[in-house]
Amino acid sequence: MTTFVKASCHCGLNVFNVAFATDSLPVTNDLCHCNSCRHSTGQLMANFVPIFGVPLASASTADPADLSTLTTYSSSTVGTRRFCGRCSAHVLWEFHKDTESSWCVASGTLERIEGIVNTTYHIWISDTLDGGIADHIQVINGVQLSRYAAGENPDNILPLGWNNVETKAPLDLAEDHLHAYCHCKAVSFWITRPSTASTLPSSPYPNLMHSSTTTPNDVALNPSDEKWWLRPAGAEHPTHYLAGHCACASCRTTSGFDIQSWAFIPRVNILFPRAGSGELAELDLQDHKNYPAGLRHYKSSAGRNREFCGTCGATVFSWEDERPELVDVAVALVDEGQAGGRAEGWFEWWKERVGFQEDVVNVKLVQGLVEGLRALKFFNLMSTLGRRLHSPIASRCLSRVTKSKLTHEALHRPFSSSQSHSTTTSDESNGHTTSGAFISERLRAAYAGGGDAANRAARTFAGGPPVLDTSNVTGSAPIEVINVEEVRHIVEMVAAEEMKKRKKKRKKQEKKKSRKARERQEEARKAKERQKEETKTKKEREERARLNEVAWREALESEIDEPDMKDVRASHILRAALKEGEEMDSESAWIERLEVEKKKKWERKEKARKERLVKKESNMKLHGLRAARAKEEAQGIPGPYSSLAKLLDGLKDAETGWGPDKLQPPTPSSEDTLRQPSGHSPRLERPDAAPHLPLPMLSYSRRIEGLVEPTTRPTLKDVAPNSKHNPIATLSHGLDRVLFNPGVHWLQDPRSKVYNFPPHLETIPQVTDFAFERLPGFIKSSHDEDLWDLARREKRAFAGSTSSLSGMLSHIYFLISGDKDVSTDNLSRHFQNESRGFTAGQRMPASVVLNHNDGAYAIDSDAEKDRMADKNILTWMGTLLEKYLTSSPEEFAPYMRFNPPPPGVKNPLRDAYRYAKSQKFVMRSQLDCQDPRLPGTGVFDVKTRACLPIRMDLLNFEENSGYLIRSLNGKMESFEREYYDLIRSAFLKYSFQVRIGNMDGVIVAYHNTARLFGFQYISLDEMDEALFGKGPGVGDHVFDKCVALLEKVVEEAAACFPGESVKCTFEKLEGEDVMNVWVQQATQPVEEAKSAADVMEGLEAPEAPRKELPPIKQLEVRASSFLGQEPTRGSRAVSYVSKDEPWTLHWSISKLASSGENIHASLDAAKERQFRHIDIPTGWDENSVAKMWNSLNFGGAKRVEGQEGPLPHGFRMPTPRTQDLRDVARLGGEETAKRLSEEEGKAKVWLGGTVEWEELLEVQELMRGKESSVTVIEEVTDEEVVAAQQTVTQEPVSDIAEETSVQGEVVTEADADTVDATNAREETTQS
Repeated sequence: MTTFVKASCHCGLNVFNVAFATDSLPVTNDLCHCNSCRHSTGQLMANFVPIFGVPLASASTADPADLSTLTTYSSSTVGTRRFCGRCSAHVLWEFHKDTESSWCVASGTLERIEGIVNTTYHIWISDTLDGGIADHIQVINGVQLSRYAAGENPDNILPLGWNNVETKAPLDLAEDHLHAYCHCKAVSFWITRPSTASTLPSSPYPNLMHSSTTTPNDVALNPSDEKWWLRPAGAEHPTHYLAGHCACASCRTTSGFDIQSWAFIPRVNILFPRAGSGELAELDLQDHKNYPAGLRHYKSSAGRNREFCGTCGATVFSWEDERPELVDVAVALVDEGQAGGRAEGWFEWWKERVGFQEDVVNVKLVQGLVEGLRALKFFNLMSTLGRRLHSPIASRCLSRVTKSKLTHEALHRPFSSSQSHSTTTSDESNGHTTSGAFISERLRAAYAGGGDAANRAARTFAGGPPVLDTSNVTGSAPIEVINVEEVRHIVEMVAAEEMKKRKKKRKKQEKKKSRKARERQEEARKAKERQKEETKTKKEREERARLNEVAWREALESEIDEPDMKDVRASHILRAALKEGEEMDSESAWIERLEVEKKKKWERKEKARKERLVKKESNMKLHGLRAARAKEEAQGIPGPYSSLAKLLDGLKDAETGWGPDKLQPPTPSSEDTLRQPSGHSPRLERPDAAPHLPLPMLSYSRRIEGLVEPTTRPTLKDVAPNSKHNPIATLSHGLDRVLFNPGVHWLQDPRSKVYNFPPHLETIPQVTDFAFERLPGFIKSSHDEDLWDLARREKRAFAGSTSSLSGMLSHIYFLISGDKDVSTDNLSRHFQNESRGFTAGQRMPASVVLNHNDGAYAIDSDAEKDRMADKNILTWMGTLLEKYLTSSPEEFAPYMRFNPPPPGVKNPLRDAYRYAKSQKFVMRSQLDCQDPRLPGTGVFDVKTRACLPIRMDLLNFEENSGYLIRSLNGKMESFEREYYDLIRSAFLKYSFQVRIGNMDGVIVAYHNTARLFGFQYISLDEMDEALFGKGPGVGDHVFDKCVALLEKVVEEAAACFPGESVKCTFEKLEGEDVMNVWVQQATQPVEEAKSAADVMEGLEAPEAPRKELPPIKQLEVRASSFLGQEPTRGSRAVSYVSKDEPWTLHWSISKLASSGENIHASLDAAKERQFRHIDIPTGWDENSVAKMWNSLNFGGAKRVEGQEGPLPHGFRMPTPRTQDLRDVARLGGEETAKRLSEEEGKAKVWLGGTVEWEELLEVQELMRGKESSVTVIEEVTDEEVVAAQQTVTQEPVSDIAEETSVQGEVVTEADADTVDATNAREETTQS
C-alpha cells in the first residue's frame, strides 16, 4: 500500500504528489542544524522527510512530476536542493549515492503531516556552537529528543545547555558589527548595534507578542509607540534586538519549513556592501537602482514583501509596506562563528508564545517549541530566585538542579493535583533524591498561563507580597499558592547538600596536595645531596688545578729551559701567559683553557690525517692517468685532455654580451700555463681541488635576484592618450539583461520554445559575407603612436597590449603558483573527477617581439602567430560576432558585402582603448562594451565561445555546425561543459585582460558556426575564485606579483642584445620549477626549424645550404614564496591574503652559459610543443586536402592563380575521438534541419512580443541578403585585404582567436583537447 500526500509551494507554481509506504508510516525523521541547511534555507533547522520513489505529477498516475520550474542548488557533493525560483520555497532535496538518487520533501510543503512524520532527534547541533533552536525544542509529543553532535550516533550526544561559542569565537559585546550571509555568499550583509536612529521607526505589535485573534486593536496597534524591537525593554541604551519564531502559513509555504525564526531590526542598522567600492551602506529595499545584488523579491500577500537569494534560495528579509523602516531578518544567516546559532549576544528571544501558533499544520512540532520556550523561561526564573535569596551557592546549586531535573522531568510531566507535595521525594528510576520536587509542579503550572503570571512572580521574588496569586491560571487543576519561606527552606537544604559535597571534595584535594608536598620534599632532599656531591667534586678538581699551577710557576721561576719542561702539563700558550704575568680569574680558568688547547690540537691532527689520505688517493689517480696517457700517446690516440688547452683559450676570448662577471673563477695566466708540466692542459687554480682535475664551469654567465615585496600602491594607473577615441559600444538586442542576472541565459528556452531575445539573433551571418575591411583596422603596439608617445612621456621602457602581455603573464603565473590547479567546486558531479589542471593549449610557449625604437620597446605578438589567421574561421567569427551583438540590424547591415558601405568619415576616430602605466610598462587594452550600471567603470569585454567540436576540429566547421547545446548540465552538449573548458583554458588570460582594461568582467556568447545558443556574464570575482581561491583582493595581489616579475624578465631579455629588437619565447613546463626564456635577435633572418609535424610523420626536410644561426641567449627564471618569514608553496601563497603574514616573492634570473647550438636546439623543442595535427575534414582525403586548404578564403581576398600559400604539414585522418564528435554533430544537424522545416512559415514568440515569419525574413534579408545573393562576393583590393587582416588580428574577441601558428599548424590556446594525444603533457577529457 502507498499513501500519497500533496505538496506545493506558496505561489502554486510547483504542485505535485509524494508517496510513502503505508506500512512504514509514520516516517522517523530528524531536525538538521548543519551550516549548509541553515545558510541555504534561512531557517534555524531543516526538516526534510524521505519519500518513496520520485515526486509524481498525480496520485493516480506513475508519471514523474515536472521539476523544470524548480531552481537547483548543489550545497554539497552529495546533495542537490530544489526551490521555487518565484516564491523561494525549498521543496525537494536529492541525495546522490554512487549512481542512485533518493528524494526528500520539505515538511512545510506537505498538505498534512499528522501520521506521516514522527520527529525523534536532532542532528549536527555542533555546527551551531550554542545549541541553536535545539535548546528551544526539547520534547515532542512527550518524547525527549536525542541531541546528536553530528550524524545519528549515540556515542556523540551533546547535553542541554551545551555552548562552544566562548571557546571557539569569544563573544565581544563591544563588537559593533554582526556578519550574516547565505550559503552561496551571493547575499552578505552586516548588522550593527542599536543606536539613536533605531528608535525612529514606529510599528504595531507583531503577532509574536500579541495574538491578533484575542488582543484588542487598541492594544495591538501600540498606541504608546513602544519600541518593542529594542531590548532590554525600556532600557536607556538597548544593546539587543527582539527575536522570535513564526509558524504562520505564509512563512511555512514560502520557506518550505514549519518554523521561521526572525529578528526585528531597523533598516538603518542593516548594512550592505555597495557595488564596486565595497563600502557599507544602509539597506534600502525600495531603491530599485541600488537594490542589493543577489536578492530576489516576492510579494507573499497584500502589503507583505519577502527577499531571498536567487542562487541558493535562502530566506533573507521580510517587511511590510506600512513599516518599511523595520525589517524582519532571518536569524539563521548570522555568522555562527562570531555569535553562535541563536546569537544571544545580539538577540533576546521572546519565550511567551510563537507567532500564529494557532495556525499550524505540524501541531506536535510547534507545541514542542512552545513547551520548550516555557521550560527555558522557567529555568531563567529559578536562576533569578537563587540570586534574590542572596546565596551564591544556592543559586549555582538551584541552577544545576533545574537544568538537569526540573526542565526534563517535572516540567514536561503532565500536571496532577494528586502528586505528593512533600519536601523530598524519591526518584527510583535514576537512583537519586530530588529536593523540593513540588515546587517544579507549582511553578510550572503557575507560569503556564503567560506573561501576567510571570510578572506577578517576578514581583513576588523581588520582595513583594509573600505569596503568588494564581487565581487566573487556567487549563489545569487547582493550584496551591507558593510561600517564599518554603522556597527559601528548600534552597537552603539543597545548598547544605552541596556544601557537604564541597567539603568532601575539598578533603580529597587536601590529601592530594599533602601527597604532592611530600613528594616535593623528597625530591628537594635528593637534589640537595646531588649538589653537595658536585660541590665536593668541584673542590677536588680545583685543588688539583691549584697544585698544577704551583708546579708551572715554580718551573718558570727556576728558569728551566723549554726542552726540560716536557714533564710539565702545560701548553705553550699557557706558558706564554705565565711569562707575561697574565692573571687568571680563578683556578678553574686554567683547567678550561687547557681543555680548549687539547681539543684544538686533536682537531689539527685529525685534519692533517685526512689531508694525507686525500693526497695519497690523488697521487694514485694521477699515476694511473699518466700511465694511461703515456700509453695513448705511444699508440697515437688523442687523450681525453688533449684539447682542453684549446677549449680554455677559446672560452677566455669569447664574447658574452654581459661584460665581466665576478662570479666566474679567474682564468690561468700565461705564467701559470708555462709552469704546467709538458703534455698537460692548463688548469684553474683552486686550493681545495685535486691538482690533476680541471675546474667545472658554472652553468650560467650572469645571475641576478631580488624580492617582490607587498605594497599598497596600485599595480596600474590610468594615463590619458593624446588622440580622441570613439565612444565605447553598448550591447544591443536586450542583452544587457544578462549583465545583472547570474547564470546562463538561453537564447531560446528549450522547454517552452519562447525566445528570451530577438529570434533573428539565433542565426549567425555567413563569415564570407561580412566586409571586414570596412571596420577600423587594428593597430599593433609597435605602430601605435599614442603608445610610443605615452611611453616616452611617462619615461617607461616597455609598452604592449593585452594580446601580447597575457601570454607572458600566464607563464609567470604558472611559475609563481607552482602549477596550482583551478577550482571546479561550483560545477555538478559530472566534473568532480575531471582534470583541474590548465589545458595543454593554455600552457603553450608564448612568443613576442620586443621592437626597439629610441630607447623604448613596443611588444607585439610573434608575426608567425598571425601568418595563417585567414585559414581559421573562428579568428574572423570573433570580430563578426562582436559587431553583431553591439549593433541593431540597421547598423549591422552596411557591413555586409551585398549592401552599400557605411558613409565615410573624413577623420575617423580610433577604437576606444584604456592606457595604464606600471613601474616599467605602459599597457593598452581595447574596450569592447560599457554599461554604466555595472560597478566601477562599467566596462566589460565581449568573448565568443565556440562549442567543443568546433574547437577540436577546426577545418570541419561545416559539419560540426550541427553540434547543439541541449542542457545546462552534463558532460556533453551542455553549457556546463563549455564553462568547464573556459575555466581551464581561458579564465587566466581573461583575468589579466580584464585587469589591464580596468573592466568588471566578460560577457560570453556560446555558439557553433551557424547558431547562437545563449549568453553568460562572468565577473572578475567569479574568475578569481575559480583560479586563485576565495578571499578579498586575492586576484589583485597575484596580478601585482606577475607584473612586477614580468618587468624584471623583459629588462634582462632586452639587455641580452642592447639597443636591438629581440624575439622572446616564454615557457614554464608543468611539473618543473623554472621558466625558460629564449632571446634572439629579431633583425637577422631566422632559419626555419623542422616542424613538429615533420618529426611526427617521419618526414625528412630537404637538404639546403646551412644558414648561420642568429645570436641567441637563454634565461632561466626561478621563484619561491614566503608568507611572513616562513617559506611556503606557491599554490598556498597565491590564495592566501593576510596582513599579518604578507606574501613576499623571491626571484632569480640566470643567463645560461650554454652554446648557441644547444640553446637553438632547446628552442626548437619548445616550438614543437606549439604544434598539433590537423584532422582532414569529412569528404576529403590526403590527396585532395591541398585543394581544400587553398580554397579557404574567409576574408574575401582575391586569389591569384599559382600564388597559393604553403601547405602545412601534419594533416591526418580523424582520430576515433574526433569521429565521435562528428557523429554527435551530424545527429544535431539532422535535428536542426527537421526543426527548421517544421517552423518554416510560423511566427516566433519572444518576451518582447511575437515576430511574424514575414518580419523575420525582412530582418534576415537586411542582415544576410537574399538567398540568391549570398554567394556574391565583391572583389576586394589588396589594401582592403591588409586592412581586413589587421582587423581580425586585433586583441581577440573569440578566445579561440588566440592561436600560435608555426609551419602552418594552428594550435588553439583555449581548447581543452587541442594537443595531439601523443603529447605526454596532454590532459584530455573523456566523455
